[in-house]
Amino acid sequence: MKPPRPVRLLAVLGGGLALVTLSCGPAPHTVSFRTLTQDAQAPVATTYNPRTGRPSFIRGRIPIGVFGLLPADTTPAVSFGLVNRYGAMFGLDSAEQSLEYQTATIDSLGMRHMTMQQVYQGVDVYAATVSVHIVQGGGVIAAVSSNVVPNVEVPSTQPDIAEDSARAVAGAGVHL
Repeated sequence: MKPPRPVRLLAVLGGGLALVTLSCGPAPHTVSFRTLTQDAQAPVATTYNPRTGRPSFIRGRIPIGVFGLLPADTTPAVSFGLVNRYGAMFGLDSAEQSLEYQTATIDSLGMRHMTMQQVYQGVDVYAATVSVHIVQGGGVIAAVSSNVVPNVEVPSTQPDIAEDSARAVAGAGVHL
């Protein structure tokens, strides 16, 4: 696998726009993956993001009890527990510092889907989420999907362009 390239994004920061370069950091920490495979009750299948080299989808049977929680727990503690235990694989230091709990939904199959939004210095990282998928009846995580930006380091979250200028630039780029 090639080393990940820096990612350049146009970001909305504080009502304006800024061009930011994000370093995707090193390959996933093998310790976290080894812990995950030891914790799982079934073989773990992992799909990696080719751009970051980090897991984008993990399928397996991960018991909620490994986070020190009761199997019936369906609170945000399950999502935070997962990221705190295996977060290094995704390039996250701490769930509490990097993620904000957003939603929990239950689909037609009875699976609970809990989603967290990645934040950096109080600013949402665009389209960067972690979703934890719990089997019907609880107790076991069936899958985790992630598109977080690993090891975010941005020199400033202050906008480089005023809000009015950003609207004008965005408006000029829209062709209806």
